[in-house]
Amino acid sequence: MFLKNRNIGAVFHYLPLHSAMGGLKYGKVSANLSVTTQVSECLVRLPVHTQLSDQQLMRTISAVNEFIKTYC
Repeated sequence: MFLKNRNIGAVFHYLPLHSAMGGLKYGKVSANLSVTTQVSECLVRLPVHTQLSDQQLMRTISAVNEFIKTYC
């Protein structure tokens, strides 16, 4: 919500293999993967690509730094 409120399109889309449909159906988990699950819930895909202008990139970096200073 923090980045969205600043018109920065950051999305969450990572699902660990052991939690995905294919992983649940075909995978074999021999250990507790709680760390993997926990980390996957914190990942964010930032808009960083070659079509971003320097200004857009700096705005994204500034917003991430602001978030870290405020909440971490």
